[in-house]
Amino acid sequence: MDKNSYADMFRNWEKLLNSSNENAALLPGFEPFRDALAASLANTKALKTSQESFEGNRQAMTQQVQQAVVEGWKLARQLRAFVKAHLGPNSEHLVQFDIQPIRKRPRKSKPAVTPPPAVETPPVAGTPQTHVENK
Repeated sequence: MDKNSYADMFRNWEKLLNSSNENAALLPGFEPFRDALAASLANTKALKTSQESFEGNRQAMTQQVQQAVVEGWKLARQLRAFVKAHLGPNSEHLVQFDIQPIRKRPRKSKPAVTPPPAVETPPVAGTPQTHVENK
């Protein structure tokens, strides 16, 4: 469950439902998921309204609202999973459902590495030289 405000959560679910309805032709068989989320959204909104109006039963209503929110997020995940399974993980239509499609990463070009030229350094004065004897 996200830590957003209820208003943000309601907007998120409504956007998901609207996107589903707009793309109904692309999603045959999504209706049970959409209907379940729509019912959960309506129920959660009603419980939130009751919670705000009944200060005496606030704690009980808060617990019911929290359970409804958990159920709503679960149903939203199920609908998104159905959409992703039906449209495929690469479809650009997934963006409308707040799902990031799998896209290819651009390849990094490997720079041509040239080894530095070998430079012989002259011996420094005062350092012992190795002597090779010829026999």
